[in-house]
Amino acid sequence: MTFVLPGCDSVELRKNGREIDVDIHNLQEFIDLVLHYTFHETIKMQISAFKKGFNSIFPIESLKPFSSAVELEDMICGTTKNDEEWKNPSLLMENIVPSLGYHSKSSEYLNFIKFLTELDQAERRMFLKFVTGSPRLPHGGF
Repeated sequence: MTFVLPGCDSVELRKNGREIDVDIHNLQEFIDLVLHYTFHETIKMQISAFKKGFNSIFPIESLKPFSSAVELEDMICGTTKNDEEWKNPSLLMENIVPSLGYHSKSSEYLNFIKFLTELDQAERRMFLKFVTGSPRLPHGGF
């Protein structure tokens, strides 16, 4: 075995890697180089493209007004600070509109609202993930 990426003979992990045998003395270096290449080098182009795309929507200057990384994360990924919204039946009823034969006085609808108010944070995340594909509400909540 030499300092070539396993399964890909065209990638030398070190200069002249094809000529350097892996032995007990340089095994850790070989492992570190394989991990580095696998988890860093192989995704460089994708990360670069993501950064370019992200910057085209949110230029770095537009992100400076945010006071913290948490605020920015909430804007992009959705909010996790919404306990009050989930505990407020009237707010839930404003945002969950019954249809298909159900109405605001339907026992099924009212039981559903009650069920939602009783969920803890972990259960809310699982419910949202099931219903929307995301474990968080969008920025701004309901």
